[in-house]
Amino acid sequence: MRPTLLKTLLFSMSLMLLFAAIGIGYLLYIGNRPISSPAKSTTQPSVTVTLQIPSGQTLRQFSRILFQKGWVPEPYSVRIWAALDWPGKSIRTGEYAIAAHDSIRKILWAVINGQTIRYSLTVPEGRTFRQLLELLAKTPRLQHELVSRSDKEIMTQLGHQDELPEGWFFPDTYRYVAGMKSLEVLRIAYARMQTILRESWSQRQNNLAIKTPYEALILASIIEKETAVARERAMISAVFQNRLRRHMRLQTDPTVIYGMGSKFQGNLRRRDLRRDTAYNTYTRYGLPPTPIALPGKASIIAALHPADTKALYFVAMGNGRHYFSNSLAEHNRAVDRYQRSRRHKPASMHRS
Repeated sequence: MRPTLLKTLLFSMSLMLLFAAIGIGYLLYIGNRPISSPAKSTTQPSVTVTLQIPSGQTLRQFSRILFQKGWVPEPYSVRIWAALDWPGKSIRTGEYAIAAHDSIRKILWAVINGQTIRYSLTVPEGRTFRQLLELLAKTPRLQHELVSRSDKEIMTQLGHQDELPEGWFFPDTYRYVAGMKSLEVLRIAYARMQTILRESWSQRQNNLAIKTPYEALILASIIEKETAVARERAMISAVFQNRLRRHMRLQTDPTVIYGMGSKFQGNLRRRDLRRDTAYNTYTRYGLPPTPIALPGKASIIAALHPADTKALYFVAMGNGRHYFSNSLAEHNRAVDRYQRSRRHKPASMHRS
């Protein structure tokens, strides 16, 4: 090979290596620099913004959007990095939080792995199923497809068409993404309740007055509505189970209120206690036919681990707590003491 040709070849190879090094350096710079680095667009995130990727958007379209926002100097480097880091992968639908210090590679990692923004929905203990549906209907960014559907239709969609919904959805804080269906939240809450109830039932105390997990759920819902004081739950559970063993009516106000439905206007009257419904435990023996609310784990545990007591009665003391009695005479004295000033309000565990 002639010296001149060899020099030309070496020079050409050197140029190619130089251009390759420049290209690689450029890619590394573009891929790893913060998107707030020099750009002319005013749409750059100063702190954090939400980026919405609609269903069906392609990587090519996504790269063009980043370019239009001024977050990258051209769209091609985005597609090159996607091919290098995530060959054959597609971007995923959803909302993404984009910060000014994020790099293109970090953004690509998020949208290809579906690291969408997660929102929180808290379902409080003691809510009814109807109240849960109202909460879902008011929750932003969820699909509200259940608004006009009946309880039976909802349970059928969940695959439990033979069950009534009350009590079966665990009150907790749930995470969801924008566009998620309300039914999916219910599906998760239902599965969570199944797990909690199954595990709690397997560790239950011996010689309970309740015989099935469903009865435990019913009793737990009553406990949930009767007190918010943690240390009273086991005592209230014991009172109800003691009464069940003695074939005494439970006589608990929350069941009456639940049975009244929309007729209850915030004031429970003595004539309401005498008006028979399937849930009136002043007129009927045993547990009501279904739970009356969504019980939390503490109330489920209390239903399955009642206190060791002979108490048969309790009455509200007016400070959020209750006084427990073993005999009717003691209970009557407690009613006189704590409820005399509230004569028109029936006492919990009214005399039987």
